Amino acid sequence: MSPIDTPTGGPEPEVPDDFDDRPAFDPGNDLPGPPKPISWNLLSAADLEADLLELNRWVDWLHRDFADARQRLRDWVATSGTRLDRDRPTRQTTWPGEAPAEPVEEVPITDRDEDFVRYVLDEVATRQAAEDAFFAGVDVTTGEVQ
Repeated sequence: MSPIDTPTGGPEPEVPDDFDDRPAFDPGNDLPGPPKPISWNLLSAADLEADLLELNRWVDWLHRDFADARQRLRDWVATSGTRLDRDRPTRQTTWPGEAPAEPVEEVPITDRDEDFVRYVLDEVATRQAAEDAFFAGVDVTTGEVQ
């Protein structure tokens, strides 16, 4: 085997001098063009086949992506310890030397909408009380907070 031949017997490919200056990967050829509207009834048979297969690949990807997201959400809900019909406060870890925390009790949720509206009203009342306390300390003549 001569020094210029490869093990397959063919000539060794020439390596250009500026080889290191080229990008290692050019994604431009692999990326599809921007999406466009498709008039399905005007496509040729070959174009119809290609576009329908591409559409099917996209639908499969979308189903898989949504299924993965649904599973991640289920995992997160299981990790948090909440359920659809019950809720509990966040568990607190007791550190060595601290008094043990009170036991955590789950609260049944019988009407989620009513419970949420009650939560919103309580939060609004708390926020309004904080705003009233803040503005009660404002000097109206100077605008300074006391």
